Amino acid sequence: SNICILKWCGSPMRLNQYCELKFLDLGYCKADYQVVEELLSSCHSLENLSMKGLTLNSKIIEAFSLKNGKTIKVLDLSLCKGLDLESIQLIVRNCLELRELNLEETNLTDESISLLSNELTTKIEKLSLQWLKIVKDEHVVAIVNRCKNLKTLDLAFNTITNLSLNSIIENLRPTLEEIDVNFAKVTFEKLLELGSMEKIRILNFRKLNNY
Repeated sequence: SNICILKWCGSPMRLNQYCELKFLDLGYCKADYQVVEELLSSCHSLENLSMKGLTLNSKIIEAFSLKNGKTIKVLDLSLCKGLDLESIQLIVRNCLELRELNLEETNLTDESISLLSNELTTKIEKLSLQWLKIVKDEHVVAIVNRCKNLKTLDLAFNTITNLSLNSIIENLRPTLEEIDVNFAKVTFEKLLELGSMEKIRILNFRKLNNY
């Protein structure tokens, strides 16, 4: 089951030091940094973690990634603030079993995106980089050249072009089932080619004005 915690009457909630919790949902949790850090430090076998909408720091990321890196498979950081280069380093260098990663609208820097592109585990199957306008063709090309198990890829609302789609078609033809390229700078002809991939079930696209 999922757990969401709050700071309750000034008393932080803590789990057993050797908690074997598998699923933890802290989305939009109102607890302060110390409470979240202590809770995550108590977990040693998390498989599914959501911190959607939280303001984070590298200590919080370290708290879960070092102790749960070998077990965590699903990580939702969408709409989070405070993710810096050190945070991304901790994730990609410790969470080697990740299958799903959501970084939607996290305002990552170019350096962080480049690190992610070149070091994200190749076991990843579902990745969202929606609303990260810093994401460029070079990042997508690096990701799909390495991560050939991707089934779902969300690239909506960034600056990719046909160059990204060419690499996606070349590298993910056997696996890709769902892709979102809403408002990307791509052509209709290239979308048709993308839509002809053998396993594609869902293709989301709306056109930019004047493109």
